[in-house]
This record gives sequence, structure tokens and C-alpha cells, in this order.
Amino acid sequence: MYVCTCVPWKRFPFQVNYDPKGKLFVYVGFRDIVKRKEKYDVVHIKVHEKYRNDFHDLSLLQVDQEFVFSRKVQPICLPFSARFPDIGHKGYVAGWGHVKNHICHTGFFGPQPFTQCSFPFVWRNVVHHDCIVTDPTPSSTDQLCQAYARQSHLLNMTEGMVDLISNVTDNLITTCYSGDPGPYGWCATCRLGVPKFEPNYCSSSPTTRPLNPARVSPASDWGFCKPDCARALGSSSVLREVHLSILDTENCSQILKRTNSSYNLAMELCAGRVNWRYATKIRYDFSTNTFRQLNKDLIPRTEAFVGGQDSCLGDSGGPLWKIFGTKAPRAFLVGSVSRGLNCANNDAPGIYVRVKMYLDWIKKNAQAGECSQVGLADRNEDYHVEESAASSEEEVETEERVKVKAAEVVALLKNLHEKKTNDKRKGLFRTTKDSLELPNHLGTRAILSKIGDFSSSSSSMDDFQKIFVDSNSQ
Repeated sequence: MYVCTCVPWKRFPFQVNYDPKGKLFVYVGFRDIVKRKEKYDVVHIKVHEKYRNDFHDLSLLQVDQEFVFSRKVQPICLPFSARFPDIGHKGYVAGWGHVKNHICHTGFFGPQPFTQCSFPFVWRNVVHHDCIVTDPTPSSTDQLCQAYARQSHLLNMTEGMVDLISNVTDNLITTCYSGDPGPYGWCATCRLGVPKFEPNYCSSSPTTRPLNPARVSPASDWGFCKPDCARALGSSSVLREVHLSILDTENCSQILKRTNSSYNLAMELCAGRVNWRYATKIRYDFSTNTFRQLNKDLIPRTEAFVGGQDSCLGDSGGPLWKIFGTKAPRAFLVGSVSRGLNCANNDAPGIYVRVKMYLDWIKKNAQAGECSQVGLADRNEDYHVEESAASSEEEVETEERVKVKAAEVVALLKNLHEKKTNDKRKGLFRTTKDSLELPNHLGTRAILSKIGDFSSSSSSMDDFQKIFVDSNSQ
């Protein structure tokens, strides 16, 4: 049997020149690493022949014996073909990788959310090497924000943000954030595109420090530190799962271009947590030095960005899957964890191998790994979905249900047809429609409407089959 994963190492050569048996193992059927029991020897590793510079980051591990399937150990479905709908909606990733970045990052609130902290940084002419917990945030130094904060009856500023708008020009003056540093403090943040070793430049290495300390302003280049900034780096001993949005190729390409990340639109997927946050609009009147909110300002400004949750170091090769079906849901492997810019960074989604583009390679190299029926008795429902050109989850989920209901209706009509004469056909269909006891789910209405359309025709029973097959496409 075979396990699909990433390339086990990121270096040359790409062919395995040693016997992996006794050196590499696969464990299955557990959540806690400490309690892992079912162990299988890896006897062969097949690395994709075109693997270079993180592209085609895929390999197959062959184990020495068949897995025994049970409630805790199940195979995962492969996509039907290259037309499988793997983009859009939610995907799931699981693993035992790191639960935090190896470098301190900001959280959801503040001007720069989910961004790497830039240490050291200068604040009030003092150089800081850690998050500031004792001093108010830079937003508190803005005079307009100070004036607005004093009118606390307008809005609680403990979290969130407020856009101060000119009452004359309708232009944004500044954005105010909470002045309270919170329990974990705040830090200066890195900025993309800054020359090496200049202020707010950051390296991916925690030991590389900029020659010039970072700078901040009241409404930019800082954020609130995450709780894990004070925690030690480490992996999880318990299996963790995260829900991510699988982004379409156009959005993914635009986002990753800003971080100079390499990305193959056809052969890879990207996924991340999509966040929404809102800024309250408040108008400032310069002539009276007052703040107010007009009716036309009740709709807040909306920000959308990716970050905050992600796969991380130690999750490489793990599955990205989607769930299809409702009555008998099944997981389909759509991606394999490959790489990313740190973990959960702002607008830096993780990159995954796009499994459906490697189906021929997987099938060719895993031909000897076919499953027997060992352990399949625990799978109470036989689930089969024919290859489809479906372009959405809804079509895939309902395809089989509509076919089943169409067959049930055809059988009912055929029985009644044998008892009725042709001149009573109209009454027959009216009786049939009234007597059906089918749930009003997607597909049933289309089937019943076809019955009404057919009531005045003189077609044979063979035409019934064609009508209900056609209803499948509506």
C-alpha cells in the first residue's frame, strides 16, 4: 500500500539511494503522538521525477503490509479527474506541526494584523527588543485620536478601529486604534519591499537583525502582539485540524505576487483563513472640534485579508481535503501541504500540491498497492460517485440523490401505467403527483414538473426514462 505525501527532504539528489526499511515508518490510527501504536515500515520511496525548487513536491511511500481499515483508519478518496472542483469553499488540513511561528507576530487587531514583528524598534527614543506592555500604543499619540477617545460615550475603543473622516472633503483623516497595549503588548512590524537591513526590514531568520531599528507611526507599522510571542516554540503532540478557504487561482496569484512567492497556477493550490473586520466611520468637524456619525456613515468600512490560521512547519506532506456528500459524506484529497512564508502571515496563504493534476502519476506508480477487502466491513455504506464535469460542490453532492429519486418515480409511474388506459393518462399523472411521498429536496420539483409536462403526451414508457435523466441536468 502507498501513502501520498511531500518530498521527504528538500535537497539534491532526488532519488532514494538507500534502503528506507528500518529508517522510515508510517503510523496510523492515533491522535496523540505519545500513544501511537500501529507502525508500518516504509520499503520504497517514489519521488516525483520533476521535483525542483519546491515544485512537483510529491512522493509516494510504500509500506510493507496492508493497512487494516477500521473506524479510526480509512482510505481517502482521490479526485475523479482533472475536472474535479477543488477550488472554492472550505478545505481541511490536519497535522502535528508547530502551533506558532518561530518569530513573534501580531494578532487580529491593530494597523498591521498577522504580521511579523520587527525587532529592535524605536519608540519614544528608546530601543526595544520585545513587545511593549507598559506604554500605550502609537495610536494614543495622535491628537485627533486622543480627542475622540475622550468622547468614549460614542464608541468603546478597547478593540476595533475608527475612521475619522473630514466633514468638508469626505476624505479619510486618520484611523484610530485602542491605546491600551493589552496583556501581551505591541510591536513594530516588518514592511514588504524595504531594502535589506533598513528600518522595518525583516529576515526569515530570527537571528538576523536590521542595522537600523524599525520605526512606527500612529496609524501604521505596528500591531498587537499575539499571546504565543511569550511562549516557547514547539509542535503539537495531539493531532490538530484547521478549516481554510481554498482560494481561486487569480486571487491567489495576486496575493502571492506581493510577497514574491513562487506559485504555479495549474499545478498548485493556495489556502488560508479569510478574515473580515470593520472600521466605524466618524466625522470630524474642524470648525467646532466635534465628532459625530451621520446616517450615510452607518455602513462601516470593510477590510478582508488572509491570515491567522495555517498549516506550519512539521505539517508538510499532510492532507488538504474537502468533504462532498450529505447522506454519505466522503473526504477527497485535493492537496498536499508543501510550503509557505512563515505560518499564518498576513496575505501569505499556504501553498499545496494540486493532487488532481498528478492522478496519472499516482496511479502509474501505485499500481501494486491496490487494497483488498481487509477491514472494509466497518464501512456500512457503499459510496460511489461517477466521474462528473461538475463545477460546484452542490452538483457533486446531489448527483446520486437525484438519480435515485428519478428511478423511484419512474418505477411508480410504470406500475400505474400498466393499470390505466391511454385515454385516462391525464388523470393518471394527476393521481401520481398527488400520491408521491417524496421529500421536497433539490431535484424532486424538477422531476414532478416533468410529470406535469408529460401528462398530455402520448409517449411510451421509454420516454419516461429520457425525461427523468434530463431532469438530472436541471
